[in-house]
Amino acid sequence: MEISNYMDFQFLIRFLEGLQKFLGDNCEIIVHDYRKGYDHTIVYAFNSQLSGRDVGGSPRGGMITQLGNDIEPLKHSIISLDTSQKDRLFKSCTTLIEDEHHKIIGSVCLNMDVRDLYLAQSALQNLIGRPGTIGVSAAVGAQIDGMSGCTPSGMASDGTFSGTGSTDGTNGANQAAMSDRDFILKKNVDDILQHYIYQAESMIGKPMMLMNKEEKIRALDYLDQKGVFKITKTSLLLCDAMQISKYTLYNYLEEARISRKSETNE
Repeated sequence: MEISNYMDFQFLIRFLEGLQKFLGDNCEIIVHDYRKGYDHTIVYAFNSQLSGRDVGGSPRGGMITQLGNDIEPLKHSIISLDTSQKDRLFKSCTTLIEDEHHKIIGSVCLNMDVRDLYLAQSALQNLIGRPGTIGVSAAVGAQIDGMSGCTPSGMASDGTFSGTGSTDGTNGANQAAMSDRDFILKKNVDDILQHYIYQAESMIGKPMMLMNKEEKIRALDYLDQKGVFKITKTSLLLCDAMQISKYTLYNYLEEARISRKSETNE
């Protein structure tokens, strides 16, 4: 008899419990049964206090809208980055569960808080003094049939990093090697904006979404002096990257300008 005949649901639950323990306290694993209704989809939960949920609770995303749909278009695990939780940055893997008719009935979700890893990566980049891929520059909204997530620039669809704002991993290093003048001459406005966002994140030492108010004001001051607000889409991009409203963005920008003017007059 093939070993697959012995890998039943109880084996899966034991495996998920062990996997969560192996990955540690910054990981949770949730099993959803969408047939139980939105408010009560969680049927198994391991270390779910990480997101403040428990058995009998509800999902965070909108994948429940796929209940009863054919699994074929979504049979592969979905990797996403969720920036909606305060003080946490969840990298998630969602794998859908199908019934005997290949219809979606639930999911297994592995969520890991990677905030500390981003901060550690930033600290290491500052220590070794080389251009890297710390940037979570503008968060790009990913809509997958009702499930929203955020993927940082430089992150591929499989959750791996290839460099800030680049698909081949060379952009960060190339930008660091160029002078501002050379970069501006050779790149379009979108590349210029991404370049300065990367430089601002490197200066502060962390991704924009993890900056506190004072750090965001410093970053905006740097970007303002580089003239990026002359680019039409800048405010929308920065609102996404910093996870703040347009109103807050311009209040911070005004504080930066007042502070700079005050320092100039002293």
